[in-house]
Amino acid sequence: MNLEKREEGRNYALRLIGYRERSMREVEIRMEKRGYGPQLIKEILEELKSCDLINDKRFARTWTESRIKRGYGREKIILELREKGIEEKVIKELLRDIYSEVDERRVAEEIIRRKKIPLQEKGKLCRFLTRRGFTFETVNEICLSR
Repeated sequence: MNLEKREEGRNYALRLIGYRERSMREVEIRMEKRGYGPQLIKEILEELKSCDLINDKRFARTWTESRIKRGYGREKIILELREKGIEEKVIKELLRDIYSEVDERRVAEEIIRRKKIPLQEKGKLCRFLTRRGFTFETVNEICLSR
């Protein structure tokens, strides 16, 4: 294999993960789009994983915490983690850990307050919370209490 191409691919992957934490699947997709071959991508990802530069569990935790802070619900976060190639087992463990500390209703009420959604418009409020990925139970609870 061309050592120059390998070094170029490795540097590209390092730039990607240097910008922000990424999942292995995200890096893989970006490298594929850049034209790197599957074997080279696999080798580079394994090297980065062995050095703990790419870690899907760490990425998933960081991503989830950031999305909760930005006012997204459990369902939306699960969907995004799946899209980013995170394994179901990791998603379940992570959500069990994080949501033992997070009150989803409080997160939903905080985003309603920040976005200044009129509480009188129940339909608009319910659609907004649903788009944000809050569970049916949370949306129903908030909409019925208004």
